[in-house]
Amino acid sequence: MTRPVGGGAKRALDLAVAVPATIALAPVMAGIALWVRSEDGGPAIFRQQRVGAFGRPFMVLKFRSMRVDAGSHLMS
Repeated sequence: MTRPVGGGAKRALDLAVAVPATIALAPVMAGIALWVRSEDGGPAIFRQQRVGAFGRPFMVLKFRSMRVDAGSHLMS
């Protein structure tokens, strides 16, 4: 696997933006997590494994927007 030109600089820029943004938005994310959890008591975070670049799997974390038992409510 080859690294793109400027890969180190892009990584540094990504971290320079993502880390302060994550810290600044942490209270908002905590509020959203509490709100989602209060709706039905289920977990606030949904985890799913997806396939990324070069076929490498990675884990996606996002706030849950569906019911915990959504699969049991599917229509035939």
